[in-house]
Amino acid sequence: MQKRTILFFLLITAISCRKSEPQNPCANYDFSTNKTKIEVLESLLDSSFTIPDTAYVGSFVGFRFIQPYPISTNIYSIAWNINNGSYTTGAKSFSLAFKDPGTYTVQLIITYTPRSDCDNRKLFSDTVIKKLTIVPLINHTSAFEGSYRGFLDTRPADTFTISINYFKLAGDALGDYYLYNYVKGCTGDYLYWNLPIPPGTGYLICWGYKNFNLKDSYPCLKSSDFKGYGYLNKTNDSIFIKHYGYNNAMPAPGDTIPRWHFFRGRRI
Repeated sequence: MQKRTILFFLLITAISCRKSEPQNPCANYDFSTNKTKIEVLESLLDSSFTIPDTAYVGSFVGFRFIQPYPISTNIYSIAWNINNGSYTTGAKSFSLAFKDPGTYTVQLIITYTPRSDCDNRKLFSDTVIKKLTIVPLINHTSAFEGSYRGFLDTRPADTFTISINYFKLAGDALGDYYLYNYVKGCTGDYLYWNLPIPPGTGYLICWGYKNFNLKDSYPCLKSSDFKGYGYLNKTNDSIFIKHYGYNNAMPAPGDTIPRWHFFRGRRI
């Protein structure tokens, strides 16, 4: 019995020793390149939207990066290079407005140093290159023009069709985009009494290339702070809209309190 007790004590002691062995603080600092990501953002009203590769002439475009090792590294240096030296900066984020259409090269060279007490701390750099296309502001260039069939998250069985339509007033150099039948039943018809906007066009939105903001000119029953935004997916065949308001254009039982809603629709 005594031998068993001693053996059990020795076993516990051995396990405890293994658990308390110090970890090598340098073991996990094997960093690789091509991990940093550049994010490009389109600014509309007070919102910014991540865009894949296209924006409009004259629109403010934001640039920032995603650090792949935020816990284990420090940033040693940052070097942005836009269009082969046309604009350079060492800022973490910045905005530019491009005055000429074309394809621009965005290069980022960022140097990191590991956060560690290891003796083998070494600087390592990551170079990222992204292409950005700037398109002119001309008629019918936004990718989201068209019709979409979908539903709100609060009513997945109640599908309806919305459309985003382009309309230009006679004499204007450039038209605008209008959202029709969002939320369900809100057409925007006869909203602009002093302008010849034809029925079926919709109500005005603040638009970009693949993103838009809902403006305060929402024509149907709404909360006092109606707001929202929308954007297309990468392949331009689906749309996502988030709005603060109601399920329908007019009040209905169970739809008396405004809240955030999500609409998902597919291009038809």
